[in-house]
Amino acid sequence: MIPWPFLLPALLLPVIGTFLYFITLAGQPAAPVVYGVLKLVMVLYPLASAWLWGRPRPLAALNTRSTRRTALLTGLGAGVVMAGGLAAMAYGPLDGLRLTAAPHIAAKIAEFHCSSLPAYLAMSLALSLAHSAFEEYYWRWFVFGRLRERLPMPAAHALAGVGFALHHVVVAAVYVGWGWGLVLGAVVGLAGACWSLLYQRSGRLVGAWLAHACCDAVLMLIGWQALGGS
Repeated sequence: MIPWPFLLPALLLPVIGTFLYFITLAGQPAAPVVYGVLKLVMVLYPLASAWLWGRPRPLAALNTRSTRRTALLTGLGAGVVMAGGLAAMAYGPLDGLRLTAAPHIAAKIAEFHCSSLPAYLAMSLALSLAHSAFEEYYWRWFVFGRLRERLPMPAAHALAGVGFALHHVVVAAVYVGWGWGLVLGAVVGLAGACWSLLYQRSGRLVGAWLAHACCDAVLMLIGWQALGGS
C-alpha cells in the first residue's frame, strides 16, 4: 500500500506547478519548461508508485454487467449532459462573467501562440482528447485509485475531487479572479468526483475520459469565441 508521504504530494504537485507556470512565470521563457517538467513528473509519479508498491488494486465495478460499450455510452451520455449544462451556464446566467473573461482568455491563448484557426484546432484536439486522457490516468486511475486503498470510497471520491479542483482554481483565477476561481474550481471538483464515480461504476476509465473530453470540447469552443471566432 502506498504510504501517505508519497501520496499527498501527488495531490499538491499539480497545483504548485500550475501556479508557477501560469502565474509566477507567465510570459517568461521558463514557463513552458516548468509545464513540461510538471507533465513529465505526472507521467512518472504513478509509474514509480506502481514499481514500488504495485499497481492500484483492481476496481470492482458496481455494474457487474458493464462492458466497454456500455461504459462508452454511459460516459457519452454523462458528457453530453455535463457539457450541455456547462454551455447553458456560460451563455446564460454566467454570460457576463464569460464576456469579462474573454480578453484574458484571448491573451493567454496568444501567449501560447495558438490564436490562428489551425493552431487553435490542434490545441483543442490535444486538450479535449489527449490531455483529458492524461488527466484521467493521473487523477482517476492513480490518485483516486490509491486513495481508495487507504480511505472509505466516499472519502476517496471527495479527496480526489478536491485535488483535481485545486489547479483549476489557479487557472480560472487568471481569467475571472480568485473569488470566481474558487467557485468554478468547486464545480470542477464535483465533475471530477462524477468521473471517478463513472470509473467505479464500470471499472473502466474510458467512460470517464469521454465525459471529460465532452466538457473540455465545450470549453475550447468558448475559448475560440473569446478570440472572435464563430
